[in-house]
Amino acid sequence: MPGIIAFQDFELDEPRFELRRAGELVHVQPKVLRLLFYLAEHRQRSVSTQELLGALWPGERVTVASIKRAVGGARRALGESAQSQASIRTVRGHGYQF
Repeated sequence: MPGIIAFQDFELDEPRFELRRAGELVHVQPKVLRLLFYLAEHRQRSVSTQELLGALWPGERVTVASIKRAVGGARRALGESAQSQASIRTVRGHGYQF
């Protein structure tokens, strides 16, 4: 069910298709925002790269590099790095978990 997912000082607002930090809008590319929504909605498990490709780029010919770029953009939007992995954890050889 669409709604708002709150974590740390962020809110992912699906009905408004927004990411906010402490109430302020964070500008994020649409694909990156879709990735954040997808990972947050499936946060109880790790999501494979193949599942992400199918969910976010259906019918498009893209590589795993597209996911890595989107994850990098998501981490930047959250003020994180690949090393900190506070919100998006890399699951080596599999995918990512929120």
